[in-house]
Amino acid sequence: MTVEWINPIYPIVEPDVLTCEVDSIQLQSSNTDYSSVTFFWVGPNEFISLDYEPWVTEPGEYSLQVSQTIGDKTCQSTAVQTIIVQQDTLHPILVDIPDQELYCGASSDTIYAEIENAPLIQSAQYQWTGPNGFSSTSSSIVVSDSGSYNLIVINLSNGCESRC
Repeated sequence: MTVEWINPIYPIVEPDVLTCEVDSIQLQSSNTDYSSVTFFWVGPNEFISLDYEPWVTEPGEYSLQVSQTIGDKTCQSTAVQTIIVQQDTLHPILVDIPDQELYCGASSDTIYAEIENAPLIQSAQYQWTGPNGFSSTSSSIVVSDSGSYNLIVINLSNGCESRC
């Protein structure tokens, strides 16, 4: 009878993407039998961890090597598992909105918000505030009161925002 030791295999689960709302993610293996197993993770900026499921905050390539001890025999994985942690922090770039003037006799004016990098933003949310409790979620607003108007535009795919 021949006994052959099989190297431990611990495939890495595809991680989430780092965004403006998700600033850390947990690396995980699809094999959850951690008995007698040692994990060795390496990554960008000299990242090293011996945790089974470490939390990371940097995008880049992460590698995992596993060793497993059974009795007095230690097997080390000969294949290093590698995964890429992606990052999406694309902020909407707002075109500068110049000051507006309401002329005597004119009861209102329209202000338009324009996103310079709109082709890269799949979906955006607009949040306008202004005098006398004014608020709107439209990309353009009709104003009839003088005062300061503020705009927040949020990239809905990653939570990144810009203010004007």
